[in-house]
Amino acid sequence: MSEPPIAPGADPLAKLGDAAAAVCNNIINSVAGAIGITYDDLIIVARARRQATAKGLLTTAGTDAKVHRIATLAQIESEADVAAALQREQLEERAQRRLLSGATRHQDNIEAIVVEALDRVIERSGGGKVVQPAQEPSADWMAEFIDMCKNASDAKMRTLWGRVLAGEAQQPGSFSIRSLLSLRTLLADEAEQFGLAVNLCLNRHVIFRGNDSTAAVPFGVSYGNFLVLSAAGLLAPAADAGLTLGNAGEVVVIHYEPYLLVFKRSAYPFVPMHFPIWSLSAVGRELATLISVEHNWDYVRRFVAHQKPAGWELDVIVTPNGFPAPSADLPTQLTKK
Repeated sequence: MSEPPIAPGADPLAKLGDAAAAVCNNIINSVAGAIGITYDDLIIVARARRQATAKGLLTTAGTDAKVHRIATLAQIESEADVAAALQREQLEERAQRRLLSGATRHQDNIEAIVVEALDRVIERSGGGKVVQPAQEPSADWMAEFIDMCKNASDAKMRTLWGRVLAGEAQQPGSFSIRSLLSLRTLLADEAEQFGLAVNLCLNRHVIFRGNDSTAAVPFGVSYGNFLVLSAAGLLAPAADAGLTLGNAGEVVVIHYEPYLLVFKRSAYPFVPMHFPIWSLSAVGRELATLISVEHNWDYVRRFVAHQKPAGWELDVIVTPNGFPAPSADLPTQLTKK
């Protein structure tokens, strides 16, 4: 028995504001054009997949493939039977099945990524973070995106690809082809390491590593992680870089998005603030926007402790309205709406 049609009122896509609806329209229209199907067909598929996922009816492609393989092997009683079966098959037929299987897997991945993108827009529209797009992503960018994302079967990687598509649909030019290439070659565990690194980024792109490159180790980012992410093109290759900040008579403000760490000079004469860092690459800065940051205040405490002997003290942490305040031992100032 077939599923009843999706009622427009039950579909979150039908309830979006103008800006979010326009971004979703960009996603559907661009992907449909890139993979050669109609807008109406793709939006029906996307809605059906979202409904099926919500009901737990979709399983991963990997699980389906494993079940099929086990069932097939169970029907073959001996190696002789395998050889005989292979001899009966024509080479062309096996090649066609391989191509069809690959194309089916690619289509499944692309459709799942479209749904991830739509869900990202829906999620962000609730917080007023979606703006009206000025145009659609370029055809060349979409062609590269489809070609590079089609092998993403891992759920976490599909989520990242979906966020890229949502970001580009809202603001074309947000993600370079070089970023797509880096994401295509990124393994799931490397993406997890990158997420931990982004959690520690100060001033949007630097990680405090300490004088011996161990300051971030308790928080999941070691020198070994630096080497992996540097090889992946997400961190700049300089392992011994440093950052110098501050002018005489002024406070130093360090961003820990969306918080501001305000430091004041507590010793004289004036000496600029300096600390050892690892830095995100240009590609890393683009892809960092995909990560939902989990702030780590123990990491901030370690950074503050490093600055104190050099004559810099934390004055206040400016906390935007609507965000949780840091723990009580850290001086905090809430901003108004």
